[in-house]
Amino acid sequence: MLSNEGLNDILEDAQSELGDEGYLQDEEINLNTNVDENIRETSTRPQTNKSTDSKLRGSSTAARLIPSRPRLYDFSATNLKRDLAIERIIESRKATIIENEYTVLAQTTSQGRRQSPHARMNSVKLHTITNPTEAEAEANTNDPKDRTTSRQSKNTLSTPAVQLDNDKWDDGLNTDFDRESIASIDKSSLQIYEETCKRLNICPCSMVIRSLHTTKINLENYGLGPKGSAALAVALVRNTFVTTLNLSGNDIGNNGMSHIYQILQENSYIEEYNLSYNNLGTKGIRKLAKVSAANVSLRSLNIAGNGLTANDINIFLSKIEDHPNLKDLNLSHNILGEDGGKYVAKWLRDNNILLNLDISWCSIRLSGTLAIAEAIGDNNKLLSLDLSNNSFGNDSLDKLTSSLSRNMILNFLNLSENQISSRYTTQIKEDPSILLVGSESSVYKLLVAVATSQALKQFQIGKNHLDARCAMIMLESLGKIENIILEELDLTGLTLTLKQMADIHGFFANHPKFTCYVGPVRQTVEQFANNLVNTIHKYCHEHQMNVAKLFIEDEEMITISTTITYDEFRDGLRKAKIPFPVAQMENMMKYLGGEYEDGAIPLSSLEVDSRKMMF
Repeated sequence: MLSNEGLNDILEDAQSELGDEGYLQDEEINLNTNVDENIRETSTRPQTNKSTDSKLRGSSTAARLIPSRPRLYDFSATNLKRDLAIERIIESRKATIIENEYTVLAQTTSQGRRQSPHARMNSVKLHTITNPTEAEAEANTNDPKDRTTSRQSKNTLSTPAVQLDNDKWDDGLNTDFDRESIASIDKSSLQIYEETCKRLNICPCSMVIRSLHTTKINLENYGLGPKGSAALAVALVRNTFVTTLNLSGNDIGNNGMSHIYQILQENSYIEEYNLSYNNLGTKGIRKLAKVSAANVSLRSLNIAGNGLTANDINIFLSKIEDHPNLKDLNLSHNILGEDGGKYVAKWLRDNNILLNLDISWCSIRLSGTLAIAEAIGDNNKLLSLDLSNNSFGNDSLDKLTSSLSRNMILNFLNLSENQISSRYTTQIKEDPSILLVGSESSVYKLLVAVATSQALKQFQIGKNHLDARCAMIMLESLGKIENIILEELDLTGLTLTLKQMADIHGFFANHPKFTCYVGPVRQTVEQFANNLVNTIHKYCHEHQMNVAKLFIEDEEMITISTTITYDEFRDGLRKAKIPFPVAQMENMMKYLGGEYEDGAIPLSSLEVDSRKMMF
């Protein structure tokens, strides 16, 4: 059974027991009345172990406690005096201080923590013990009502003991502390970040600490989450170093997007954002759409893999429709579907700013593919378009062919891993011209439009359902066209024999700037040459011989010669039984020859750094 003082102490600090608001729901109880009743019942109530506090909590009727004691201080008071030093700082920085929850958090990171409820209770108890005059007056008070009034008076009188001097306060910031460390508006982003992490009780990220004074922060797959995003936002709202921010794969979510919103809204130095794979969802993308429209410094945005639907993309694109500087946009790995393809197509027709668009892996199909194929011809600004891993089929190729004939700007187009097909049927076997001018000629017509386009330089159509025999027929006919402007045709995924690969090289012998990539994986001439040089060095290392000795038989010429001929190069490889791609041999020798006269390869080009040799 608790004493009178114990009961009154609990009631006296009810707010500290239940938090700042002390909710118990529904009805409200006046603490003054309850204290009177409790005191009257002290002498007559039966023996029980239940305290008044437990009665209130166990009551079937929930209640909201109204604290009886006044606030220790009020930041909104108008009679507070400003310190002159702080006044000058604030006046000089009015144009740069951004008044919101993030900058307030940054400006108050150096404040001391608020007293815990137990500390406040102990402070009140200590005041009671150290004030004998009041204790004696209360002891001499016999009337319960007077005792209650006296206790309330004690609470009121105890306030000045902890009340702060107005002369030493400036809107709630302790200027004594600020004089030691200066206001946080003068602190670096690093200090603000570390102090904010401490306040949020999270571990600072070492990559953030190392990158805050560089131009690029790469936090891909660091698992920041919403809390980590909050700390980062406080550090970056006024940062003037960072221009690129990569937050891919951090599970920021809708809550974390609220913090990134502040960076986008207030930092005009960061131009590139990667927010891919962060589970933004519908709410998160709406926040991003709103702030992106207002951020005129935004140039590159990646929101791939955020589970966005057609409606989400429609809202986002409608918001950034008039953005003046957005050049690169990545919407890949989202769930756009048929309707999403239509929304993107409509936006492309009207956009005259965007240069690079990636909508791969977006499940675009049916009428969505038709709409995009037609919109390509109406857009006069886009340089690069990635449509890979969707459902573009042969039914969309006619519109795509027509659009590419009209488009004079597009440089790169990727249609790999779609539903484009060309089957080698009995009819084609009997009459191959069907693939070129007949009912099955849609793929070939597209290749002709691509090869003769005035702007297109790279076209990828590999890993579709193209039969190798059909591809050979179409490529042979394509090689006969005189005005081929295309530089790279990627047919990666075709399984061809060495003879077929050599034949393809022969088809385009009259087009030295044209390259056709075939085979299981794409490899450039540089990659072929580097692999061959590594193989040569591995052979020389195993046989403990000089590279020059492999290709020059005359011992006296080894120390004199600086070059070898193409024939000597081939003969040396054959003699050592070193495998090499026959179809790429001519190109590799030209690459290794560099600026030397045709037919010669300098021995220096066969020398590689031993650290790069793959043994």
